[in-house]
Amino acid sequence: MEPEGFICNQFDMEDQKSKDKHKSKRSKGEVNVDFQELSSDDYFAKNNEFATWLKEEKNVFFSDLLSESARELFAEFVKAWNRGKLESNYYEGIATAPRTAHNWKIKKFTWYRGDGLAMSRLDRFLISDSWASTFPNCVQMALPRTLSDHCPIMLSVDVQDWGPKPFRMLKCWADIPGYVEFVNLKWQSFLIHGWSGHVLKSKLKLMKAELRTWHQTHVANLDGKIQWATSRLEELDTCKEGRGLDEVEEAELLSLPVDIMALSKLQANMYWQKSRFTWLREGDANSKFFHGVMSSRRRANSIGNLIHEGRTVDTVPEVRHIVCQHFSNHFRKQLHHRPDISRLEFRSLSSLHGADLTKPFLLEEIKAAVWDCDSFKCPGPDGINIGFFKDFWDLLKVDLLNFFSDFHRHGVLTKGLNSTFIALIPKVESPLKVSDFRPIALVSSIYKILSKVLANRLRNVVGVVVSDAQSAFIKGRQILDGILIANELVDEAKRNAKDLLLFKVDFEKAYDSVDWDYLNEVMVKMNFPSQWMGWMKACVMTASASVLVNGSPTDEFPFERGLRQGDPLSPFLFLLAAEGLNVLMSAMVRNGSFIPYRVGSNISVSVSHLQFADDTLLVGVKSWANVRALKSVLILFENISGLKVNFHKSMLFGVNVNSSWLHEAASVMYCKHGCLPFLYLVLPIGGDSRRLQFWKPLLDKIHKRLMGWKCKNLSFGGRLVLLKSVLSSVPVYFLSFFKAPSGKWVWRCLAEGDSLWCRLLKAKYGQDRAGRVMFSEGVGSSWWRALNKVRSGQGLIDPRWLADNIVRQIGDGRTTSFWVDSWLEVGPLVRAFSRLYDLADNKNISVADMCANGWALNGNGWKWRRRLFAWEEELVAQCVGVLANFVLQSDVSDRWVWKLHPSQSYSVRSAYSYLTMSDGSPVEDVASFLWVKSVPLKVNIFVWRLFLNRLPTKDNLLRRGVIEVHQVLCATNCGKFENVTHLFLQCDVYNQAMSQARPFLKRLNYKLTGG
Repeated sequence: MEPEGFICNQFDMEDQKSKDKHKSKRSKGEVNVDFQELSSDDYFAKNNEFATWLKEEKNVFFSDLLSESARELFAEFVKAWNRGKLESNYYEGIATAPRTAHNWKIKKFTWYRGDGLAMSRLDRFLISDSWASTFPNCVQMALPRTLSDHCPIMLSVDVQDWGPKPFRMLKCWADIPGYVEFVNLKWQSFLIHGWSGHVLKSKLKLMKAELRTWHQTHVANLDGKIQWATSRLEELDTCKEGRGLDEVEEAELLSLPVDIMALSKLQANMYWQKSRFTWLREGDANSKFFHGVMSSRRRANSIGNLIHEGRTVDTVPEVRHIVCQHFSNHFRKQLHHRPDISRLEFRSLSSLHGADLTKPFLLEEIKAAVWDCDSFKCPGPDGINIGFFKDFWDLLKVDLLNFFSDFHRHGVLTKGLNSTFIALIPKVESPLKVSDFRPIALVSSIYKILSKVLANRLRNVVGVVVSDAQSAFIKGRQILDGILIANELVDEAKRNAKDLLLFKVDFEKAYDSVDWDYLNEVMVKMNFPSQWMGWMKACVMTASASVLVNGSPTDEFPFERGLRQGDPLSPFLFLLAAEGLNVLMSAMVRNGSFIPYRVGSNISVSVSHLQFADDTLLVGVKSWANVRALKSVLILFENISGLKVNFHKSMLFGVNVNSSWLHEAASVMYCKHGCLPFLYLVLPIGGDSRRLQFWKPLLDKIHKRLMGWKCKNLSFGGRLVLLKSVLSSVPVYFLSFFKAPSGKWVWRCLAEGDSLWCRLLKAKYGQDRAGRVMFSEGVGSSWWRALNKVRSGQGLIDPRWLADNIVRQIGDGRTTSFWVDSWLEVGPLVRAFSRLYDLADNKNISVADMCANGWALNGNGWKWRRRLFAWEEELVAQCVGVLANFVLQSDVSDRWVWKLHPSQSYSVRSAYSYLTMSDGSPVEDVASFLWVKSVPLKVNIFVWRLFLNRLPTKDNLLRRGVIEVHQVLCATNCGKFENVTHLFLQCDVYNQAMSQARPFLKRLNYKLTGG
């Protein structure tokens, strides 16, 4: 091609024999070439574009690009643009255009400034969905540059054979007629003897082989079956119009529409399950979307070539060998002297807790674990998903219980039961090295059920041996606990001009690095039963793995260290390993080597560290001694546990700390330093939620999730589900702390008074004589002020909605205030008998003490500041009547109860329902009656838009300025003005279409209703 100014374009097409150049054209800023694939007769369009510096020309060029993208061709667009000062609609248009960008191989950037101080990705390929569907394995790469500051870019199709891929069951097979009977018949025919683990494993292996054959005859080539059924239906319709049909053909004509629907639904469900988009269940309406997701994920996770030891490796044997060798070395035991931990003081389990861990397995316990697992998760080496166990529970439960019984007695796993596939998930947008992938374990189905049962048992006791500084995976603790503590510490330091040092720790591949000997010693120190420890050795130390490279497993290698991400046991075992850091930090605080940050004067709480699994925040005062102590304890913990700290990625922050001092401290620790606010557990610490900038990351995340190619391929119903999914998942975590629901926090303040975060609030804001946090309006952090505002009911129709529905359920009465708490039907006595409360001389007396002293009419429990008047004595008599027949339970503790939920625990849903409850008459709106669950969501939405007159009829398009006045006539060329009334009630073409569709609908309804 001839150059234009300083910009030169060159097309290089490999294998010119297979492509015949069809035509080409050139315009300002772009070159178009159409060519034909001779082997398939498919036409393709290739559009090379480069941006101009002029804003006006840039807008014209971009408009042409978008209009070109509307063509239904296998279109490939090569884009090279210089960003400069690009307007926002440029990138928004690229994101919404029907083309998907590919991941990069070899290099991340395509442009490098001459001085080497800047680099960017200015050149890229954007492709259409149809191209991606035709060439799902295509990848793009930036080639070495020479004199230019730009790199050439190349799009190639990976057609290499990466090896056999394992066969996997799909949950949606259960919907196919005959599947259940087939599985039942085959399973009962398997006669295998030996140890129960071997029996169960062998039966599943045989079933997998049988289902592989069954799959070929029932599920394979669905496209061809649908196409044949459609053609046959058309053929029979034509024959019926001519010669007529015999009885056999009439029966076939009736069955074909149902067959097509069943095959289409099965195909859509298969696409949905393979796409892993669990938030969207309407598969029949979004097959193209799911197919696009599958293709996109396949391309994103594909490994075409890798950079290894400074060179690019792209052959299949080399890539497979490098990946296998990398992870084999990664999970190999590190040989070094490990410091002794015998003198460290860990919390320990009681014998009762130990007995709960090792009691015999019950069938109900196993079933609960199975039903806790997702039915659609990708299976492990055995190819069996958990949905198979749910579908055939009655068939499999005896074999499963026998396996658990043998494991309980012997603690041994059959060879192969603990095999693992390692799936590689990219950690960065364009992975170039093996280390850019995160290994996720896919364990076998039998082991997963066993691990889930053991994890459920460990979950019940792990809170006993893990400190309250750890808030991950423990019942009664939440991820927001640590975020609350960190924000309150920063607020307290700011308000009191105190210096505060925070060190955000980054552990390098934390789960993969846990030393097994260390974990075993920790469990010994925590007094775990020997039988349980034997089970853990069988589960953790007998594992082996193969890495999936583009779907094909490599050679198997053994694990020698680490905990598998994907194993249900791993999170809880990691908590035991991470407890070592808590023990070390506590020891350093006790001996004065580290000074924590203290909150409060009369009642103080010290905070030295916060943990959420491996997400760790170390907290202390500003001092060089603390800096040296932090570095020492982290290095010591690494040598003990194997958990290595990545100091280069760790961050040091300070409140009221001089930036030069912070910089010097960071250089001592070989880490980075930053300023407030910073992210901890994905939420900002030390920010001001009243500022718009504070919410920008959340808005950007929502915008990113909602824009792009996904919406284009979704039905209206799918778009609605996507919108609801994004709005109910992305902001909820953010809002659950900074905006809502404050009522939940009030409940937790009362019900979890002994937790670390609640003790911190008591130390900061004070506590009453009952030992509860003292609520006070107008003081404290913005979060605390919002909490008090909700508690007081300010701005609500019912200001006492919270106080009236959180009540005390009396047991022994020792922790309930007689006057202040709501423990009677009449509510708090301070409100029901306010006059008596004013006169009482024992306002803080408990229910237990009042009862013990006597609350009869002349009992000693009544203490007054003066003699009562006659009418006041009548009030006492009324109060005694309320207390009549009330009996305390000495063996039961008092507890808080939420009146609006059957579980008696606070729920946001019940609170919302109460606050939005209306006593008015139902709204007589036709739209409220349109939503029918049995009808596809897209149909509901269509009818809803029809009644609201929101369909894109030409009268509506004219009103929105989309078309001109001369374009408003009906699309059927009937010459009438097109609106909803005309199209659906008056247009002859529409009536003819409905009359033609009516026989099909009747046949479909006949088959569905069993007529």
